[in-house]
Order: sequence, then C-alpha cells, then structure tokens
Amino acid sequence: MPWPDEPVDIFPAWAPDGHGFAFASNRGDGPIWWKDIDPARPIRPLTSNDRAFVDMSPTVGPGVTVYFIGRRAEHDREIYRTKAGEVPVQLTELAAEVGTPALSPTGDRLIAAVGSFDDAVAPLDTQLVIFNLNGDRLRTVKSPRLEMRMEIATDPDWVPALASVPRPSPIPALASPVPSPSPSPSGSPHPSPSP
Repeated sequence: MPWPDEPVDIFPAWAPDGHGFAFASNRGDGPIWWKDIDPARPIRPLTSNDRAFVDMSPTVGPGVTVYFIGRRAEHDREIYRTKAGEVPVQLTELAAEVGTPALSPTGDRLIAAVGSFDDAVAPLDTQLVIFNLNGDRLRTVKSPRLEMRMEIATDPDWVPALASVPRPSPIPALASPVPSPSPSPSGSPHPSPSP
C-alpha cells in the first residue's frame, strides 16, 4: 500500500521538562524528529535513513538525549542513542527483536521487552530487560516463558518510587460544634428578662 501524501507522525514522546517531544515520521529527511513547544522553532530531524520508519519508538531523556529503536543493514532492531546534530550510537547487540525502551525516573536505566514478537518468524517469547545507558544488560525482571501463547511482555514503563510521590495534606480536624444553650427550668431555652 503506498504511503499517503501527507506525513504520518507516530510514537510521540515528551521531554522530561515538557519543552518539546520526539516522534517518528515518514517525512522526507529522517525517521525520528524533534518539535519544540515554541511554535517559532521548526520541526527538525534527529536521525536519517533511506527507509521510512527504520527508526521508531523514541523516548526522551534529560538534555534532549533520545533513545530509540533502529534497524541498520541486516541486523535486528537494536536500541540507539542520539542528540540533535550527533550520529546515532548503537547501544545493544541483542540478536533479537526489542520493543520500545522506557527511561527510568532517575534517568540512569532503560527497560525494554526483548525476544520474538512475530510468531511467523519464531515462537512468541519475550522477557523484560533492564539496561544501563551504555546498553549493558543489568537484570532480567520477567521469565521469558509464559503459558498462554499470546501473553507476551511488550512496552513496559516505569512507576516513580512511592516515597517520591507527593502525599496529600492531612485533612484538618473540624472545630468542635458550639454547644446549644441548656433550657431554663421553665422550658424556655433562654431565661426571661427581669421586669
């Protein structure tokens, strides 16, 4: 099916400070692009390749460092890192498919699903792997073999530590109600004025 004439933009990912975002596109100059929130700044490509969507699924770290999934030559998809004006650096050599990387809230680790996502090529089989920012595998956090055929791990994300989540302020105690006046012996709530 031919590509539409208008650009197709997918996989948007915010910068941590919210001043812009990266996304994948079939625009002419590159698959991964950057857009500042400032409308006066033009959209600019971060990567270039000879086929649309060879690079995809960006995630953005501090300093507009962008981690993404890329495919070069005959290799499987791998995790790459780049910044504006820099040549992308390949971080992993997994010899397997890899899903969208997610940057930890502390900005020092990545997590991604690694394995087989296409049962036409190999049995569905994935695991969640934590990497440092150089692409070294630190830890596998999920068994790769699940009993249900379609129950595979894909696109994980981080949750901030509970200790860092702001807790709601305690609700102040309500003031004690003003007691009602005691009725007088005559049954009236207030004593009658003296003549």
